[in-house]
Amino acid sequence: MRNFDRTRGFTLIELMIVVLLIAIFAAFAAPSFKHRMARTKVESYANELLTALRYARSEAIARGEEVSLEAKPGSILLEEGWIVKTKRFGDPDDTDPSLVLRTHAPLNGVKICMKAGGTGEGDCGKEMTFVFSPRGSMKATVDDAPLSRLTILLRPEDYNPVAGDSSEGTGLLLEIGSLGHARVSEV
Repeated sequence: MRNFDRTRGFTLIELMIVVLLIAIFAAFAAPSFKHRMARTKVESYANELLTALRYARSEAIARGEEVSLEAKPGSILLEEGWIVKTKRFGDPDDTDPSLVLRTHAPLNGVKICMKAGGTGEGDCGKEMTFVFSPRGSMKATVDDAPLSRLTILLRPEDYNPVAGDSSEGTGLLLEIGSLGHARVSEV
């Protein structure tokens, strides 16, 4: 039969070293985890916006009428939520001339910006509306200026390029052509 010594355990120094090592590993892992979480959120919302644009285009073709994707009523920014709507057929009183086909909740923590040239920055705070014709072509307006082709930058809301934020590289581009085709690509 073996005799166990119940008085032997960890010394305070050994315990402090283990806690210190855990803290060091956590300090290195935290920025990477924050970056990955921001990237996942941007990817998710980019795919949701791409799906909504494709849905609006397919509905325009299927219905044979214009279908638009725009900010929810009462807001001008897509990140505050959007709706896909069309004109309603045969509304004699014209009291509700549009039919909302789909809505989307606000995007928490993600900004939608118009891509400015070849730089990595985007011009945020713009009102964007997309209108798809019955043939599937797209007309976009940004702050009431018509565009036939548009590149949108989706990035984390708290991204700060001046401070060398580790969120750099978490943005995605959403490119929408005049024929209504859209795709997501890396910044």
